[in-house]
Amino acid sequence: MNRNALLAAVAVGSAAAVAYLAVRRMLSEPRRVWCEDERLDEALEESFPASDPPSFTPTASRT
Repeated sequence: MNRNALLAAVAVGSAAAVAYLAVRRMLSEPRRVWCEDERLDEALEESFPASDPPSFTPTASRT
């Protein structure tokens, strides 16, 4: 194998590795966002009813 063919093979292999890592990262990002959404949902559920306003507020008192 001559030098140019070897350099071309190394370049193709490097490009393939970079592409693989980029695709792997892109595919893992939505999963990470989904986990953050799940944590937010759980925190909102755990804060109930403290985050909700009272369901009824009287405007006048009875005497």
